[in-house]
Amino acid sequence: MNAPKLMAMFPELVVRNNDGSYYHPAYTAFCAGREWISYPELENWLTAHGLEYAISQFDQEPDTAAAREYASTASFTTWEPEAPGGDGWFIAAIYESEDGPECLWVRSNVHGQLDAALNTIREAKTNSGCPDGVDLQEHLKQLVVEGAALKHVPQHNSVAMLLALDALKSTALPDVGLQLAFSTLIQNRKTPALNSAIRAIKAQGVEMAIQEVLSIDTIASTGVVKHLLHTFATQLRQEA
Repeated sequence: MNAPKLMAMFPELVVRNNDGSYYHPAYTAFCAGREWISYPELENWLTAHGLEYAISQFDQEPDTAAAREYASTASFTTWEPEAPGGDGWFIAAIYESEDGPECLWVRSNVHGQLDAALNTIREAKTNSGCPDGVDLQEHLKQLVVEGAALKHVPQHNSVAMLLALDALKSTALPDVGLQLAFSTLIQNRKTPALNSAIRAIKAQGVEMAIQEVLSIDTIASTGVVKHLLHTFATQLRQEA
């Protein structure tokens, strides 16, 4: 059998049939009169169009108008399918399946890639301790600068170095002087981005502890512990 001819697929006004069904013109052309399409064939066709898909199932709760209509007339005109999460979804088909009415949603896979990229950025902001309102790229640059500063003696830390030298000379005992100098240097070198990242790592440790506790015990008191640990993790991230 020849492969279905590709046809551009864009959102269109959904005008449903008397039974509640609907088929996008491109989907109708793809089916070419066939009543049943396998999911692998559908996936291959959508991939060729640069599309991804999701299926929403008919809600068969008996107290809904759509369920009552479907039970009495086998129609589903009042059913309003709920779109999947994310942007860019539009309806390709509403049809009757063996499990009841279903809605086929499609969107450009660019949206899926964008969602994945945004999730990656959110995770990166969380894992690096990037504060709210701060650009992630600038925060990462600052992390690099501060990390390098810990290995070198840049001029912008000269004040911290002078204070450390004063601390070293403040006592006649060399070992005590070195300890004082080191403490002074650490206290006076400004590394806000690095400090933020360290706080984020601490918070992640607490969040891992939450998951470990929940995997062992699910009693009510564990919920209280979970809440307290979540609060503590949030405080760690926000700590100045």
